[in-house]
Amino acid sequence: MDLVPPQQRDVQLPENVPDFTSHQFTLPPQYKPEHWRYKDVEVDAVFRLTTHGLRIGVEYDGAFHHSAQLRDRRRMEGEKSQVLATAGILDLLVHVRAGDLPPLEARHALVVAVPERATPYEQACAVAAAINGRFPGSIPGLDAYTAGELPHRQAQADAYILATWGELRSPRRRTKQPTPARPRRLTATEPHPDSLLTPISEPYRNPERPTETVRDYQCACGKHDPFTAVQSQVTSGNTRSCGCLRDQARRRSRPVVSRAETQAVRAWAQQQGLKVGSSGRIPDRVTASYRLHRAGRLDLLSHPGLLDEAPVRQWAEDAGHRLAARGRVTGQLWLDYATDRLTRASVGR
Repeated sequence: MDLVPPQQRDVQLPENVPDFTSHQFTLPPQYKPEHWRYKDVEVDAVFRLTTHGLRIGVEYDGAFHHSAQLRDRRRMEGEKSQVLATAGILDLLVHVRAGDLPPLEARHALVVAVPERATPYEQACAVAAAINGRFPGSIPGLDAYTAGELPHRQAQADAYILATWGELRSPRRRTKQPTPARPRRLTATEPHPDSLLTPISEPYRNPERPTETVRDYQCACGKHDPFTAVQSQVTSGNTRSCGCLRDQARRRSRPVVSRAETQAVRAWAQQQGLKVGSSGRIPDRVTASYRLHRAGRLDLLSHPGLLDEAPVRQWAEDAGHRLAARGRVTGQLWLDYATDRLTRASVGR
């Protein structure tokens, strides 16, 4: 098959090197499909069958650009072969489908499937055999070429690659083996001042989660065996016990608020623009703020009429009351603070 060079030769190529650059064909407007956004069509290579006077285009469909994972190009490829044949630009378009690509149904094209690791010579033999099967006798000397088991124009192809890329094949870069990271030295930290846990071992890495540093502790309640916890959680105060404080909080009865007071608090909160809902229990912070507001202690309230957490927490710490995890104020402390402020006001303190 005779290679048809592109109309404009690459000026950077030496004179003795054939031009394997792809062809750009401009479609006549009457042949361009309406939904196509482009008017030029690219074909990888064009050959001439002198025995039959035919122009054959060859497209190489590799797995990277022609798999259906990112975009299905099969419809466009089928239309492409039909347009080129109808416009008289090519007599036949051959699609070389390399690897495990989805099947391509194109009436005006010849589809040749080749293995992923087939050599260029093996692919050339497959294409030539398929074209000769479509047009018998169109490729003289095909049997001798196939039996020779060697490509005839490898030197010309290598010369074009050298002139274009500067090297025949890019060197395979060896991936550097990552240096194993040195394990970070574990540092023992003390539990939070409000914690009931006492460390009984040095910190070590969690076998199931190597990024976690854990430590064995003994709880002051004495009800459980040694307790393993993440050291950072114990130091920050997120974990303060073996679970006994949580169980005590669950057993502790919640402050009793009458139904009448709940309705009054809800109405007051809605007037203040607070979101308390139309049913259910009202947060104890809102109830405590309502009691102070009703007693005229507006000096203890901030906008929009709620108690600030900082003075309540300070009062609880000074009085020796236990806070919740991470220093949170419990519902009982909100109500106790309001009661304490009102009691002090009643006795003149």
